[in-house]
Amino acid sequence: NMNSNKLFLWSFPIALLLLVGWVQSASCDSYEYGYIDKTGNVIVSNLWIDSLRDLFNKGGHDNPEFDYHNSRVMLRKTDGIYFADPSGKIVLGPCRQSTHFASGMASVIDIEGNTKFINVNGVALAQMKLSKNVSINGVFSDGLIRASVFYESERKTYYGFMNAKGDWAINPQFFNAKDFSDGLAAASILVPNENPE
Repeated sequence: NMNSNKLFLWSFPIALLLLVGWVQSASCDSYEYGYIDKTGNVIVSNLWIDSLRDLFNKGGHDNPEFDYHNSRVMLRKTDGIYFADPSGKIVLGPCRQSTHFASGMASVIDIEGNTKFINVNGVALAQMKLSKNVSINGVFSDGLIRASVFYESERKTYYGFMNAKGDWAINPQFFNAKDFSDGLAAASILVPNENPE
């Protein structure tokens, strides 16, 4: 009997906390998500977002990301990455990896492992089989995309920029670099110490 009293004394505060938590959650406001234009008008509603989420969550634990660029929404699913247009129609995919669209272009790695630079309609502007030491690191800006090469002999990575054809427009030579913006990109070079102590 004494043990049952102790159990009741422990159980009551826990039950009270659960009840308070339930009441709080029941009274919480809900949120709706969508996209707005620069005047604050809703151009893509929560219903559209929900329809895409429902499409991608059926039968799995997928994690759609509503990354909206150049009228394309990036959606991540367990079998790859897809893109939808403003109407919610899936227009591209699947692919293994992708940057978001910028300047009307994106870098994708297709299911076969090929790297492609594509436009918003999925047309390949360039296709290449990059070696394992080459990586695409940025998004297209001013017609160029940041990429890097890891040199095993030096154990160092150098950054440069490719054009839409997949050619090196600026050879990898920088210790670090950022994407272009208005014709300029921040970059750094490694300067050896001339007077080591």
